[in-house]
Amino acid sequence: MEFDEFSPSPVLEDIHKYYVIDDEVLGRGQYGEVRKATHRQNKGSYVVKSILKQKIRRPEVLRMEMEFLLRVEHPNICNVVDVFDTRDAFHIVQDFYSGGELFDRIVETFNEGSHFSEEQVCEMVQHMLNGIEYCHETVGICHRDLK
Repeated sequence: MEFDEFSPSPVLEDIHKYYVIDDEVLGRGQYGEVRKATHRQNKGSYVVKSILKQKIRRPEVLRMEMEFLLRVEHPNICNVVDVFDTRDAFHIVQDFYSGGELFDRIVETFNEGSHFSEEQVCEMVQHMLNGIEYCHETVGICHRDLK
């Protein structure tokens, strides 16, 4: 979904025209749900975060954030590829990654009596820092929710 350069909001369109969205909910949050989706044309795998508008105090702030995130494209960042603004919700389409959470992987490795090597940790941290540097230096975004 492209934003009109003269308008802070995307054009209203039906997400189902472009994506087949699974019924299974992968995650729930305070504002909505996340489901896996398949692009109808390229058959690529994505996730869709559906954020209910009734739960958002300032939708214009979310629209502005989506404008920024649509410009982000980096191999170490889960990129936003589409945004749909419907009557009831914002649908944010992002790259799909099946590897799970890094924290869960760390705990699982520890519980198995193993650990990551210093080289593995250095590589992971370098990937994270490269993504953060890209956001700060190239896009002008300061990430406020690093975990």
